[in-house]
Amino acid sequence: MPKRKAAPSERSKLANYLVGQVCWGLMSAVQAQTIAQLAVEDAEEAPNELKRLAKVGSSGQCPQNVWRDLKRSMIAVHLPEPQDVLIENEVYKILYPHEVLASLYQNYRDMFNAMFDVTEAARFWDDVKNTKMFREHPLSGRSDQARALPIGLHGDGAPVSAKGKTWQKSADFLSFSSLIGSGAHRLLHIIISAVWTLGLSQFLGESLDEKRRVMQQYWKHVAWSLHACWLGTWPTEDPEGNPLRNQAAGKPLAGGLFFVLWVLQADLEFQHNFWGLPHWTNNLPCNRCGCTRDDFLNFNGPWVSSGYDKKTWNARCKAAKVCALFALAGCWGGTVQPDLMHTKYLGVDQYFLASVIFVLARVKQIHNWFELLETYWKDRQVTSHFRSMKDSMWAPKDRQGETDSRQQAPA
Repeated sequence: MPKRKAAPSERSKLANYLVGQVCWGLMSAVQAQTIAQLAVEDAEEAPNELKRLAKVGSSGQCPQNVWRDLKRSMIAVHLPEPQDVLIENEVYKILYPHEVLASLYQNYRDMFNAMFDVTEAARFWDDVKNTKMFREHPLSGRSDQARALPIGLHGDGAPVSAKGKTWQKSADFLSFSSLIGSGAHRLLHIIISAVWTLGLSQFLGESLDEKRRVMQQYWKHVAWSLHACWLGTWPTEDPEGNPLRNQAAGKPLAGGLFFVLWVLQADLEFQHNFWGLPHWTNNLPCNRCGCTRDDFLNFNGPWVSSGYDKKTWNARCKAAKVCALFALAGCWGGTVQPDLMHTKYLGVDQYFLASVIFVLARVKQIHNWFELLETYWKDRQVTSHFRSMKDSMWAPKDRQGETDSRQQAPA
């Protein structure tokens, strides 16, 4: 007696995976339907769940209906109505720079040496010794500059989930890096933390002042760690000023080396939202001089030679009240640098290269047009290329013939 065929399974791991990919924004509904349909066609007995997924959108014949049919096949989950409730403080994890650097120095010396070429430190400070930033920095009066290792801080937002979709979720990332290292970019940059952009907006609304108020505590912790880097020793107080009684307090972080925050780098949006620097549409949009929105392209304007010094910047800019980083030694508006990716690669370079391509494309088009004309004339044996050109083409009727009479008049 022949064996009876087993009934196809109801559940399908593949269907579950495909639907999950669609819900997370990692795959389109049409792609999921196509894969399911091909799997059903290849399989001898496909699970019913996979068959149902393959049939949405009239088995792919109507791709515009795939997502609609897929949603209809899902269970409706009734969520409670949103209510205004008190939100508890959310704990954000921070990798303190001073702890990371101390760990690298003590436990991963090869990695530390790759990040910081200590032999380059003296040359770095010699290269910048004539700049306004260095002259106004406390390091300029110290004799141990060869033991000072420059670091930079970088902030920027990046998509985290559903990249490229309308429901994309982003986070703002903060990282630090060595300015005298060599090697791959991913090895020189170390993340400090990530802050969910949606979380700030969802719990605090769109008030920028409220977001900055909450972020002040965050920057206090980051600044506390960077201050320990500047001292080159383990902190003796916590971020709130309470004494620390652990064994490491006051001891060297990295064998007598210390770290100088030399660059704060971010795009204009991050600089304004998190550091309190002027908005780019402000009447006084510049963080480093007194140029106005109307004369910033006037390179003979008074702002060209009137850049702020640290004292003037502290008096005019409110960033020091917004972000604790500007209370660190030598940290002020001059420390802030534009993000190279936005200003160069996606900024000046983009417009420059596009302009060159535009000019070349137009010249090439004209050249091609003349080649077509030459081919046309040659094929049809045209001896006079402009034999129909008469003054009636450009002169009004009452003045036609004047050009010919003047040309025929004796000199």
